[in-house]
Order: sequence, then structure tokens, then C-alpha cells
Amino acid sequence: LVAMVHLLFDALAFKNDVQHWKHSRTGTGISARSVVLSGVSQVVVLLYLMDNDTSYIVTGPHCIQTLIDLWKITKAIRLR
Repeated sequence: LVAMVHLLFDALAFKNDVQHWKHSRTGTGISARSVVLSGVSQVVVLLYLMDNDTSYIVTGPHCIQTLIDLWKITKAIRLR
């Protein structure tokens, strides 16, 4: 039950994150460098989770978040 609620909150956070970045027209207040560093750290953590055979309940949402962060990198660089 707790895992299902956590997955629901993850899905809502993903939706809001994508929605915010999708409608962002200017790069005001956005540091492209911090977005890139966040994306790189997400990839490193994902590789660590995959290497340790972590549960799919943990790895799945983190994989989705990593893909969203990589998309945000392209968006932040275009807004720059």
C-alpha cells in the first residue's frame, strides 16, 4: 500500500515537472549548468541502482526521472 501511494506521488511529481518545463518560454531563473549537473548525477545514481539489482519499484521511477532530467537538459540549453 505504501509503495503504491509513493508511486502515485512520483507520477504526480513527474507530470507537474514536465508541465512546468514544457510551458517555460524563457530561461529566466534557470541555471543550465545546475540542470546539467542534476542530470549527470541522476544518471550516476541510476547506474548504481541497476548495478546493485535494486527493486523495480525503486529503479523504475528513478529511470523515468532520469529521462525527464535528460529532456530538461535539452530544454535548458535551448532556452539559454
